[in-house]
Amino acid sequence: MLKTRVLTAFPLAVLAVVLVFVLPTAWFALLVGLLILLGIWEWATLCGLKDLRSRTLLLLATIVLATLLWYLPSPAVLWFLSVSVLWWLWSFLLLPSPVSHSRLLGAGRGLFIFVPAWFALQWLHQQPTFGPFLALSVLLVVWMADTGAYFAGRRWGRHQLAPRISPGKTIEGAAGGLLLVLLYALFSSYWLVTTPVGLLWWVITCLCSAIFSILGDLLESRQKRHAGVKDSGSLLPGHGGMLDRIDSLTAALPLYALLWYTLRP
Repeated sequence: MLKTRVLTAFPLAVLAVVLVFVLPTAWFALLVGLLILLGIWEWATLCGLKDLRSRTLLLLATIVLATLLWYLPSPAVLWFLSVSVLWWLWSFLLLPSPVSHSRLLGAGRGLFIFVPAWFALQWLHQQPTFGPFLALSVLLVVWMADTGAYFAGRRWGRHQLAPRISPGKTIEGAAGGLLLVLLYALFSSYWLVTTPVGLLWWVITCLCSAIFSILGDLLESRQKRHAGVKDSGSLLPGHGGMLDRIDSLTAALPLYALLWYTLRP
């Protein structure tokens, strides 16, 4: 299982790094948009939207919203990201509650999950200072939180983080993921920050985004448990579906972008 995960993840990670720096923002946004559409297609299945008409309407709604956000004026970026983060905080508070059986409500939640994530990533990529690096950095934060949690959980995991939602996740694993992210934040700060305030900002951004990524993973696990499935799909060997790979990112991206917007020195 581990070998399959690595053989799938490594070439995808290398490809992602190359594309982040090679593609102009418009093409990068289009590529990310296609991945988002794959994710929301799988989300529709988890929500019980199994007929082609309903899924197509959800995809069209996603495309329309993303297109409108592409032209979002700069003063509105702060408000949009803030609302997105507040929505995620509200969703995290509802994690212990049963999942609603309303397919329409589930579809609406999908729009709140995926569209702001797409907007945040392409917005980071187009920033004049560190743009592509910012996009890569949030990917690295989530990947390291996931990798650290996986290996720390396998080695030291004893206490379940959310037994009713995802029995395999442990507090020790989450701590291992956060520790790895902290090390990354300190290491990368050498090139990014020059003041103690800047270092504090960078560490806060990375750690808070990692915490959101863990909670975003739990949100998808909750939906999968409601749907009675282990994975959202079978697109990626050893990893499941596209949603299984981007669920953590969908939660981390709006917060990461918001912190960059408001706290950068």
